[in-house]
Amino acid sequence: MIEIVRPLPQSSIALILFFVIILIYAVLYTDDPKRFRYFLTSVFNKQYDVNYRRQTKPFEYFVILFSLVSFLSASFILSSYLEYCSSYTDYSSPYTSSAFFILVFLSLKWGLIYMISFLLRQQTLFHEVISLSIHYLNLFFIPVVLSSIYFYLINAFALKQILLLFSTTFILLFLSKVKVFLDLRKRRSFEISYIILYICLFEIAPFLWLLIALKC
Repeated sequence: MIEIVRPLPQSSIALILFFVIILIYAVLYTDDPKRFRYFLTSVFNKQYDVNYRRQTKPFEYFVILFSLVSFLSASFILSSYLEYCSSYTDYSSPYTSSAFFILVFLSLKWGLIYMISFLLRQQTLFHEVISLSIHYLNLFFIPVVLSSIYFYLINAFALKQILLLFSTTFILLFLSKVKVFLDLRKRRSFEISYIILYICLFEIAPFLWLLIALKC
């Protein structure tokens, strides 16, 4: 039986979603252009780290808005992937399911990490990890956000592009975690086995479940 790859129709909801994302970027840049530029170049220099990140709180509006963009884009990419999955019917709500899955995953992930840090009396380390993780996740996810908008607007958002975005997301996510641990190693000592275990359990496993278990 030949599998038919169906193109996704242009959705007004998706266009509104992309408009909101671009609007958020515009608001962040207009509010503080210097901080926005320092954030985009923070992987190469320490200007953002010195001037902003060390004083930034996890629930500050700048962090929340950037995290919202990453969350909305990740939910859209995952829902687009689920559109091709035979286990999802036309009556399903892939975007709602995707957003719910991501929220549950993040809640369980950070809840478990916080419990471990609390039991080991490493709350300070927990705050450092979550601060760096959110920062580099939002930073490394920007190319994925812009690429998804570009593919969709030129009407080329098909299964090939979605798988490309998934692969790119996986690579950038891995690089962001490497960057987090490189920054932490400057202040603390970590065994390489702990790093590998963390990446496998909390980062790689969900992608393997999506790409293998769903059987799309």
